[in-house]
Amino acid sequence: MAASKRKSPDKRSVKKKKGPSTVAVMLHSVGAQIARHPRLLGGVAGFSVVFSFVAANALWYQPKHHPAPLLATRAFEADGVTPVKVSKAGADDSDPGVTTFRIERQSEDNAADAARPATPSASPLVRDIQTALAGRGLYDGPADGLTGPRTTSAIVFFQETEGLEMTGEPSKELLARIRNIDQAVAVIPDERPSMDQTASTARRADDVAELIRASAQDVPTPMKAQKDAPVELVMKIQKALSGLAYANVKVDGVAGAATRTAIRNFEKSYRLPVTGEPSERVLKKLQSIGAI
Repeated sequence: MAASKRKSPDKRSVKKKKGPSTVAVMLHSVGAQIARHPRLLGGVAGFSVVFSFVAANALWYQPKHHPAPLLATRAFEADGVTPVKVSKAGADDSDPGVTTFRIERQSEDNAADAARPATPSASPLVRDIQTALAGRGLYDGPADGLTGPRTTSAIVFFQETEGLEMTGEPSKELLARIRNIDQAVAVIPDERPSMDQTASTARRADDVAELIRASAQDVPTPMKAQKDAPVELVMKIQKALSGLAYANVKVDGVAGAATRTAIRNFEKSYRLPVTGEPSERVLKKLQSIGAI
């Protein structure tokens, strides 16, 4: 037998294995750095995000412009500034290449006048009502013709006293009602002395005349002393009048000028004999209206 021939080895070139690409090497390097320094990467990422928001807000999201920019990139129309085209002296208006603007700014005086609220004007009707209520002791403010808290309170109190609808609003009907009541109130004179008192007074006058003629000297006529009202009665009346908003009434048991004025106004309001003196009649009227 013939010996078989031995096959020669394959002479084809063996392909070399490809190594990692440059991009992969760079990504691997970056990943390794991130793994080694995670805090540094987190700080840089957070700073980048915050800086991007701040920069975007400063560059694109500002509605107004800086009053004095270092680099003016575009023109803005200022608040209250109106550009007006003005022809330049010596220039032809028909020349399209010549344009002049005049800047008109709003003055501070005009701005203040526009911002200042309108002052309410005084009303003659309100002034007359204030004067009428002050005459009755129900209003202690100035008669300025302006409707304020004191004027409204006085009107409401008068309407409540007279049984009217408590609106607190001034009107011609209200003024007429106050004036009609003032005209209807008549001052009733004090009681006349009796015949015995008159005769006694005449006899005393005759005796005094005889003494004057006898001594030829001026002798003053003694004045009749008025009996003071009880302190308890005066204090009750003062307390009730103070509760009804009569001004300057002090609860001290002394019937002073302010107390007598308040009593006189109360008597006018409720059509009592106007005396200005504290009495049982005034006290009973105060009790009947619920002031005590």
